[in-house]
Amino acid sequence: MKGTRTREIQTLEAAEAMAGFGREIDALAQRLKAAPQWGPGEILGRLCRTLKVRLGRMEERLERKLVVTIIGPCGAGKSTLLNALVGGDAVAAVGTTRPTTRGVMAVCSESGDADQIRRVLGDGVRIRSHAASAALDHLVVIDTPDTDSTAQKDHLPLIRRAVALSDVLICVFNAENPKTRDHVDLITPLAALFAGESLVVVLNKCDRLDAVELKETILPEFTRYLQRIWEKPPAGIFCLSARRQLADPAWDPGAEPRHAFDQFHRLVELLAGSVGGPGAVLERRVANARGLRDYLYAATGRRLAAARPSLEAARQGIYNAEQQALGQALEGLRGDELETLPGINLQLYQRLAQRWLGPMGVMLAIWARLMVFGMGMVSLLRFGRPLSQVAGLVQSLRQLTASREQVAATGDKERVGRALSRFRTALLSAWPDCAELLVRGGFHPSLRDPRDLIPETGALDGELVRAWRETLEQEIEAAARGLSRGLLQLVFNLPPLAIFGHMGWITVNTYLRGQYLSGDFFLHGVFTVGVVLCCSFFLFQMLVRALAGTTRISRRAFTGMRSQVESLQMVSAGPLAEQVGQLLALADELAATPPD
Repeated sequence: MKGTRTREIQTLEAAEAMAGFGREIDALAQRLKAAPQWGPGEILGRLCRTLKVRLGRMEERLERKLVVTIIGPCGAGKSTLLNALVGGDAVAAVGTTRPTTRGVMAVCSESGDADQIRRVLGDGVRIRSHAASAALDHLVVIDTPDTDSTAQKDHLPLIRRAVALSDVLICVFNAENPKTRDHVDLITPLAALFAGESLVVVLNKCDRLDAVELKETILPEFTRYLQRIWEKPPAGIFCLSARRQLADPAWDPGAEPRHAFDQFHRLVELLAGSVGGPGAVLERRVANARGLRDYLYAATGRRLAAARPSLEAARQGIYNAEQQALGQALEGLRGDELETLPGINLQLYQRLAQRWLGPMGVMLAIWARLMVFGMGMVSLLRFGRPLSQVAGLVQSLRQLTASREQVAATGDKERVGRALSRFRTALLSAWPDCAELLVRGGFHPSLRDPRDLIPETGALDGELVRAWRETLEQEIEAAARGLSRGLLQLVFNLPPLAIFGHMGWITVNTYLRGQYLSGDFFLHGVFTVGVVLCCSFFLFQMLVRALAGTTRISRRAFTGMRSQVESLQMVSAGPLAEQVGQLLALADELAATPPD
């Protein structure tokens, strides 16, 4: 009972582990879908679906017997090895006519053990029930057609489907064949889908080679090559003579074994124990499921690693091109500084009028009103629809705050038009280099046509105007604050206030003595105050021009605008750049995720 409960727990744990690998495959598939214009993503997406189907079939046979599939090139001795493993000389046909095996044959102790194989392969499989040796009766052994036969076109799809149902892969090679390494390369894509512990390599017909050369030269060199190509060590590499294990080897005259070195029994022990033993079935299937996940990660990682330099250069190129284009747009928005000077002057004096007290405050308020009137007249003469412009002029005189928006809007249409034209022209001229890098990184060649990629500039229109106005207003506000300090107000208000004070003292003093001043006194006093006030205002205007001239404010605003332009992103923050960013992030994650 305890053993049964333990087995149930192990099965549940294995099922959960395999479900987790399935979720990881699904998650990667979703990440790839997020970059639909990346060409390799479509191939990898199909691989995700294929591996998910294979994983589902592995889950279906979680508690079934282990499936061991034998694959190899023509003449390697696959069928002979099958006969030797199951203890029957005539279970699989052996001969010299190629291909000997024309379909898939599954050998098992009970026909029901191969139900899933029969369901998936249909007429492409023959099921043979055979009283296998006691050591291997927990296995289903599959024999496959030659991987390099003349009917390869028909056989390879069948072999792949059979391998997809397998838990352990026995790769058989003819030790006498000088092209053995070529056959290793041919089988590598199939072997890549298995954990190393589920791969078994057989060098058959080793009895035909010199024993010393086999052990000291052939086997070590083959082992090194295999591990380098497969990038993982197999569960075992065995030198054997499958024919020697048959009840009737039927040696050809003069072709008897040259030595007795044979590792067949070690192969049987491996299949009966650590690789294919009853207790290792769940472990083997979980390891293979992990191998599917790792294979997908490795395949995706290789694709991304190859594309990464181009994608990184493309992302940086898109950003640089857009920043240069935005710089050109900013130049166009700035336009002719003379066009913006009246508006800057007006806004500056409006703010000064709000901050200043005393006679100079009155003068600044009057001057601001006069400038509003002058700007309204300019608008009236400059644009069409006179009635509307006159109405705007009257409104600007009645409501001083509304005039700021009207004045700020003066010239926006022309400046924005220049800005957008420069932006699009600069971006279009830089796009071919960016597109070439994207195509080199795997993106679809249609990206070379930028018309659908470079967005309409309506959003940029508002953003540029908003940023320009905000920066300009900040500079105007800073200039107004600097020119409204208490000491400055005292210096410029003191002369007219002193004259007013002096006139007041004389008037009061004379009145208290019972005397009256003539009208000329007051007329000359007012004129004197006016002259002093005008002189003070003139000096103040000179100070304004020296410290906060409109050209100076415009240039400072333009400099500050450049920092804001860096936050304005169109293409570099659009869907295409987002796809590039997600691919690079995925490459980083896969590179930092070591296999389990």
